[in-house]
Amino acid sequence: MPDRIRVPLRQRLFALGVVLIVFLFCTALVNYLVRIERANLRAQLQESVHERVSALRGDIEYEVNTTLNLTMGALVYVSANPDLTQAEFADMARRIIQHAPYIRNIGLAKDNVISHIYPLEGNESAIGLNYLAHARQRDAVLHAIAARKAVIAGPVKLVQGGRGLVSRIPIFLDDEKETYWGMTSVVLDLEMFLDKTGINEATTSLRIALKGEDAKGHEGAVFFGEAGLFAAAESDIMPISLPEGAWLLAAAPIGGWAIEARKLNWVWALGLGISTIICVLLYSLLISNAATRRAKRIAEQANEDKSRFFTNMTHELRTPLTTILGVIRLINSGVIAKDSPQGEDLLSSAERNCKRLNWLINDILDLKKLESGKMEFHKLMQPVLPVIVEAIDDVHPYAADYNITLQGPTAATRDIQLNIDSMRIQQAVVNLLSNAIKYSPPNTDVDVQIKITDNYWRLEVSDAGEGVPDDKLETIFTEFGQATPSKRTATASTGLGLSISRHIVHSHAGNLGCYNRPEGGATFFIELPLATAA
Repeated sequence: MPDRIRVPLRQRLFALGVVLIVFLFCTALVNYLVRIERANLRAQLQESVHERVSALRGDIEYEVNTTLNLTMGALVYVSANPDLTQAEFADMARRIIQHAPYIRNIGLAKDNVISHIYPLEGNESAIGLNYLAHARQRDAVLHAIAARKAVIAGPVKLVQGGRGLVSRIPIFLDDEKETYWGMTSVVLDLEMFLDKTGINEATTSLRIALKGEDAKGHEGAVFFGEAGLFAAAESDIMPISLPEGAWLLAAAPIGGWAIEARKLNWVWALGLGISTIICVLLYSLLISNAATRRAKRIAEQANEDKSRFFTNMTHELRTPLTTILGVIRLINSGVIAKDSPQGEDLLSSAERNCKRLNWLINDILDLKKLESGKMEFHKLMQPVLPVIVEAIDDVHPYAADYNITLQGPTAATRDIQLNIDSMRIQQAVVNLLSNAIKYSPPNTDVDVQIKITDNYWRLEVSDAGEGVPDDKLETIFTEFGQATPSKRTATASTGLGLSISRHIVHSHAGNLGCYNRPEGGATFFIELPLATAA
């Protein structure tokens, strides 16, 4: 984008509006992607929890079945050898416990009265206990006999401390009648059993609960973990199959099912980063395109101005040359004597047209100096009022030709010394005066005023013309930037004067501008800083 091309505020606001809409769309898209990612992460979490719960259920069922399989070997032996001794039973039970260390003890109850137990130490008092004499044990024993399969009861409080599970398996003799012999009782340490299944380890990341006391499934009480997990809609709940009845296993993440924000931060960061880059590039593209279009319009306008300039130049050069040539022919032919009053008027006219040609040529030469940066200034501390008076005197004959009255500074006007190039400042003032004369109707005044403020010396040149179109208030100071062609073609003009004048004034650290007056006409002003004053 060209450095000098300034995009109008309206187009910049439009570009910002487009970028804002795109950014909001991108933000909405990022939010949608975040929601999708959150759903994916939640689904992954649910799947992960479900897999772990399934694995725990499998481990629990495996350990239960392992215990039963180990015990079933003893049952087969007892069925075949109903009169086994305590020593024979202890040897067999010891081997079973070696494979399942969470078993606290194993007992045999012939005719439902405990007759064998291992380990015997610490359990001597249990010998002779009749299951049918205790209500809770009687119900479990009768249920196991009726079901003819293992029944798991508990958890119950153990005399040795802690809680345990009791697995009871009925024993039937290997005879034709399959006579009921008695009951096998296996007591499991609940904590050791759960540790073996991996539940205790899983509680580091999951909230876990077990339900179904006495293998009653949904109807049983919660015997491990938080009861509230079974009431939560999002808990992962699975049944655990037992030889007779079931448990329920419930689990949920310790941190809940909500996805941690940090897991989604990368989506937001990446999405907003890409959105910002897109918006910056889009804004740059829109501004660049607007600047390019504006530069194209300016270039087209410049071409039109140059075409008009060359057209005007052709006319402006031809008019004084034709006048001068006519004067020379009249005097050389002897039609009008040089020393006659008419001859003197013609020679004065020729002199004025020569000055006009000189101004035109000087403008063109100054343009070349401006383009090459070779315009020189010779500044001296000097009074500024004489410079203004001399400029007024230079254009006075042209003002008189068109019945324009120049209202200049009076004798009472305060003078001041400035560090200026008098010739260049005079050139700038002449350009303003000529411009005012060119656009003023006949029989009107061009008013010249000098004002001195605390910071600036100011010259104002006001005319009674039609004023400057608002859209031309800046472009008239560019090269070939004539606002509208003047109907007064006899006044020398190239369209370069105001551009050259602004450069001259800027080189003196001053300012040149214009504004339209409410009562009509335009005022052009030059401001020079008093910092250069003596």
